[in-house]
Amino acid sequence: MVVKVLDSKTTITPDVFDRISQKWNEQAELLRFVHRPGVVGVREHFEGPPIHRPGESSTLTGRALVLVMNHVDGLDLRDWRAERTLATAAERREVMRTLEQLADVLDWLHSGKATPSGARSSTATSPPAM
Repeated sequence: MVVKVLDSKTTITPDVFDRISQKWNEQAELLRFVHRPGVVGVREHFEGPPIHRPGESSTLTGRALVLVMNHVDGLDLRDWRAERTLATAAERREVMRTLEQLADVLDWLHSGKATPSGARSSTATSPPAM
């Protein structure tokens, strides 16, 4: 498992943290029910005290958002892309296929098809009216 933490001490105001917390919880709750290749599984999410060393909890203020996810072996997208020079047509085709797969997953997530309820992501935009 992987644990990601967003700590309120990281240069954000309490108001900004509250807005981020709401979005964080919405997105994490949606992702708990998504089971599809290309989407990392979210196991749990919660808000708690900031991460601290043993014995320092009583001196801390602030909050932290915690996301517990499945571990995925491999490179992140930035490192994966850095390994490709795009010098050959084969490399360019590989990058285009990967970007197409990424776009398909993002489109699927934002379409509302990702969850049994059909709930759309609050960050998704509606298609333009015709």
